[in-house]
Amino acid sequence: MAATKGKIATWVAAWLVQTVFLALVLVVGSPVGVAAALPFEGVGVSDLDGDILVGPIGVPSPHLRWGIGESCGEQAHGPPLAPKGTRLVVGGGRADGFPALKPDDVSLNKDPDAKPDVVGDIGRAPFEDDEFESVYFERVPYDMLTGREPPPALTEAYRVLKSGGNIEILTGDAAPADAISENMSDSGFTGVTSQYVPSAGGGTALRLTGTKP
Repeated sequence: MAATKGKIATWVAAWLVQTVFLALVLVVGSPVGVAAALPFEGVGVSDLDGDILVGPIGVPSPHLRWGIGESCGEQAHGPPLAPKGTRLVVGGGRADGFPALKPDDVSLNKDPDAKPDVVGDIGRAPFEDDEFESVYFERVPYDMLTGREPPPALTEAYRVLKSGGNIEILTGDAAPADAISENMSDSGFTGVTSQYVPSAGGGTALRLTGTKP
């Protein structure tokens, strides 16, 4: 009986927190500003296309998402809320059919159906400077690495990498290796290498690596 009463009390408290939070959002106008002031751990907040998601008090949310995409405009509405990890996996996700992620991986993908840890665009990466030890581009289309020199995908990858951190890119074997390598160097990476490797789906893939000094 005591355990049941405890559960009821917990969920009532969670309901009250969510109600107060939503009321404050209406007044403040920013879910991030309100979330920053909440003294509770385990209250997950997401501002994705205007939808506000708040997890119950005491229940940690493993994937706090901050949507940075076309529907959210050129800039975020506030500081990013994102899980911490050592490796950023661009193009990754936790949906069925995606390569398994390591425990310390943080996946970034513009497609919410991929079930990434963070819904966003590497061209406007919602992370702090020098946050990751490595950045891995997982089976990405090579056109995001060519064109403008240097492409935002590479300059942002450089920004969020710690000094001494590594970048690894896996893309199709039709990608222009020399052009991408040059863009990587122009973005600040050193020791840039490229080679063709077996692809998990058969055939070959282009793999490029580099280091942030």
